[in-house]
Amino acid sequence: MYLLYKKETVVGGFQYKRYRETCLLGCNNGEIPLALKRDLELRHSTDSDRLKWGPLDIPGAISARHATDDLALVINLKPEQNDPSKAASLYEVRQAWGISDHEWTAIFLHMNPLAADERLDGDFSSFTYHKAQTHEPVFLTSYTPNGWVENGRIVGKWTPPRNSVVLWPEALKYFHEKAMDVLAGKAVP
Repeated sequence: MYLLYKKETVVGGFQYKRYRETCLLGCNNGEIPLALKRDLELRHSTDSDRLKWGPLDIPGAISARHATDDLALVINLKPEQNDPSKAASLYEVRQAWGISDHEWTAIFLHMNPLAADERLDGDFSSFTYHKAQTHEPVFLTSYTPNGWVENGRIVGKWTPPRNSVVLWPEALKYFHEKAMDVLAGKAVP
C-alpha cells in the first residue's frame, strides 16, 4: 500500500498524518513515472535505449506537483497488518533510480525505515517517528514489465510487477554503485 502523509517537524522527530492513498507506478498517476516525467522535462532529455536515470528526489517531485513541501511517500510493506497493536513496516521513499529498456524498467528505491517491524507511536492515520529510532537506509528493487523511456518520453502503462525483479549484470552493478553512494553520504538530498 502506498500513501502520502503530511510530514511535520516536532520535538525529537516527525509527525506523519495520513493525507491520501497513491500509486507507486501507473502512467497516469504513479509517483515514480510522474517524478521521472518531470525530471525528463527539466533536463530536456531525448535519451533512449537502456536509459539510466536518477536519482529522482521523490519528496521534491511530490512537493512540486502538489505545491507544498510537507508531503512524504510512505510504503506499507505489510498492508494486511492494519492493526496498530501489531508491528508495522512503514518506509519513506527518498530517492529512485532506474534503467529503462524497450518495454520495461528496473527500479531501485532508497527508503528510510519509519517502523521496521515495530509498534507505532500512534496508528496508521497519524504517528510520530522519533529521531532516536534511526535505522540504516534500506533499498527496494522493483520493475514494470510494460513501461519505459523512449525519446525522452514516458511510454507504456507502467503497471506494477507480479513477482520479483530479475536484474541483468549492468543494472545490478549500477544499483550497487548508487547504494554505496547513499551509504557514503554522497547521494542524500
